[in-house]
Amino acid sequence: MAWGLQFAAVTDPLPVRSLLSPGARKTGQTMMSVVWLVYEGRAAMSSLSPGLGVATDAFSAPLRGAHAEWRTAAAMGFLNRIFGRRREAPREEAPPVNLAFVLLAEPRLCPAADIQRAFGAFAAPGEQLQMDSESADAAGEAQVHMFRLSTGETGFVALMPAPVPNGEADNGAQFSLSSFRDGWKLPPHQAHLIVSFTGTSADPALVRIQRFTSCLAAVTKAAPAVGVYWGNAGATHDAEFFVSIASDPGIVPRIMLWSGVSVARESDGRLSLLSLGMQQLALPDLLLIASPSSVSGAIETMFDLLAYAAQRGEAPPDGDTVGRTADERLPVRYVPSPIDPKKKVWHVVLE
Repeated sequence: MAWGLQFAAVTDPLPVRSLLSPGARKTGQTMMSVVWLVYEGRAAMSSLSPGLGVATDAFSAPLRGAHAEWRTAAAMGFLNRIFGRRREAPREEAPPVNLAFVLLAEPRLCPAADIQRAFGAFAAPGEQLQMDSESADAAGEAQVHMFRLSTGETGFVALMPAPVPNGEADNGAQFSLSSFRDGWKLPPHQAHLIVSFTGTSADPALVRIQRFTSCLAAVTKAAPAVGVYWGNAGATHDAEFFVSIASDPGIVPRIMLWSGVSVARESDGRLSLLSLGMQQLALPDLLLIASPSSVSGAIETMFDLLAYAAQRGEAPPDGDTVGRTADERLPVRYVPSPIDPKKKVWHVVLE
């Protein structure tokens, strides 16, 4: 089913949107040790801006907990004093990991064969997905599916029979383009699937996120999904919207899944639109200023500019110009991010 987005002019007062910082999430039951590490080892960083009223968080999935590293270091220090210090081999860089949660109407892990079959609708030519069930519950039903792409990436899909804690997923819905559809509201979810994707350092970030999107869309299509919470995108998307957008392999539509957008009002009445997910591509976010009467066109322009930067692998430099036509010249300036003054965002004003 095609997804149509309908935009309406924003009227005063524009509600302040707030994405709550969850802090470190803990869960009492896990299906496998790596799932625990994804939850317990996540680092959440957030800041709140009085101007935009939003906060973002970033996820990381370390290979071991900080306490385990401390104990290992203490033990090695003791052995070094007895036997003398040995030269340590250089540590390899950890492979990049993408992570998202598929929100479920019921606590059920979809069959591996259904995910594998759905993958074909989203994969690039030549890409294939191999699935395997890793662990089962007392009734013999699979709780974790492991998978491997023909291009070398690996990952897993794990069932967590509870909602995402602390209302994180619900709070992220307001930053998805799904929220601009008239009458749409994220349905309640009873459980979620952790979808983890381990890429290869040899591939560019754009290639990795494309392949992760295809895997995530396949899981979403095969599962009883109501939404997709993509933390590093800063948004929770409607499941139907996610599957529809991901069915097109191009950067331009898919970038609407990779980055949420926060909308706020400037002191002079104009709107400010801030992207929330471009750090996944090692790119700065975009702060776009537009008239309140042209929010639909402004959002379209924002994602066109983000796709342009993603395709180039870099954002336009300070002092350069961009435009919606060949003749338009809109200056690019770099300013502190409204949600993290230590970071710079590229700033464009639509005239």
